Amino acid sequence: MVTPGIINYRIMVKKDGGDTYTFPGGFKGNPFAWDEYRNESWQTYVATPQSPLELFNATSDRTKIILYNPDWKANTVEYITDDKPNQLVLKATMNKPSTDNSWDGNSFSAIKFQEEKLSLSPSLN
Repeated sequence: MVTPGIINYRIMVKKDGGDTYTFPGGFKGNPFAWDEYRNESWQTYVATPQSPLELFNATSDRTKIILYNPDWKANTVEYITDDKPNQLVLKATMNKPSTDNSWDGNSFSAIKFQEEKLSLSPSLN
């Protein structure tokens, strides 16, 4: 089990021939050798099981959302402030409901998430 907080980690890949590569960096060699001077690592946060999962943050993710609004005259989309300092909220309002231009969560917006990709280079072939 991992304790909640900040964790630093590296990934080591050992080939059948015995060569070891350490990421980030893709350096060949044993990272635990007495003369190894490279100590790069990734860092991430470990949350408690009760922590909420944030899927969308209007302040930092507003440039990553693609809005679909079937009727810009009747519906409004705006970013407003919240009780928290430096925090925005996405406010979507349907002013005049219409039967032909439904505006539900599926037709209104699609959030585009960025994929984090692990690049294992140099090639380990």
